[in-house]
Amino acid sequence: MVSNQYVTDGGLVEYGTHLMTSAVPIIYCHTGNFPRYLGAVLESARFFNRDSRIYLITDVEGLRLPGLDIEICAVDQLHDDKLRLFHKNYLNISSINDRITRSYFERWFLVGELIRRNRLARSVQLDSDAMLFHDVRESFAHIDNRPCLLVGPALTYMNQDIDPFLDFINAKYADGKIMEKYRVLNREAERAGGMVNLDDQELLTAFLKECPDQISSYPHDLPIGHIDHCIFGAGDGMMSRPNRRHLASKRVFWQDDGEIFRPNFRRATDGSLVPALSIHFQNGAKRRIRRFNRVGADSSLPRSLRLRYYTWLLN
Repeated sequence: MVSNQYVTDGGLVEYGTHLMTSAVPIIYCHTGNFPRYLGAVLESARFFNRDSRIYLITDVEGLRLPGLDIEICAVDQLHDDKLRLFHKNYLNISSINDRITRSYFERWFLVGELIRRNRLARSVQLDSDAMLFHDVRESFAHIDNRPCLLVGPALTYMNQDIDPFLDFINAKYADGKIMEKYRVLNREAERAGGMVNLDDQELLTAFLKECPDQISSYPHDLPIGHIDHCIFGAGDGMMSRPNRRHLASKRVFWQDDGEIFRPNFRRATDGSLVPALSIHFQNGAKRRIRRFNRVGADSSLPRSLRLRYYTWLLN
């Protein structure tokens, strides 16, 4: 067994007996208008992952992202037989907007086709408001090497193609008895003032229960830092402050090593700094996304001023 070693400039990363020498491809999927924050999210992914192929699945025509080397993948070019079968059998059994529920499923099929088409042995997929602050090969080295999917609400690690999950989705929608069961559960929940939705998270949970050899969750806390799945909430054991629309918002503390602005959380128990490997700027927190680290020429504003501003903005 080798000792733990990390070289993050494109060299070898070792953890236990798991060796990673090649950069990990990164996939974002966002349909509809291209929001300003997404440009900053993609820039941060590129800044910390210089060697990675970064893909953006989008339906925005003529999109250009100069200087970031992002591979633009058109939605209509990623339609395949699995997605067409899903469209054939799909039923909206949800108390939320049909378009939203459908799009969550479609994203998995689009990502799956991109993985197959580019023959990606491993990759990561992130929500469009999840910002990376590390080379993902570092965190991948700490994740169990389980087939198919290692899932979290904002960052998913994929060790191979995700066809087993896509086939699972299509099998469920083709099963009339299962569809009727969810119709009943949905109606009963609505009458009781609650919600039981047949969405991608529901089928991820079912896939975890029925196919545990193909999917797993992973810990938020890793030896190298913390993967944030939602900036809101008092969970994860990190310091937070009250938020008028949510229970709380995590506090983020920035450090500047002269070349990189690095965000950190603080543990609620002892105040120790924990590197933020990613931050999920969910809902209204998207307004706080900035170009924290820039690819190319740096900002003309003094670094000390920017550091104080970032800490004020997120703390």
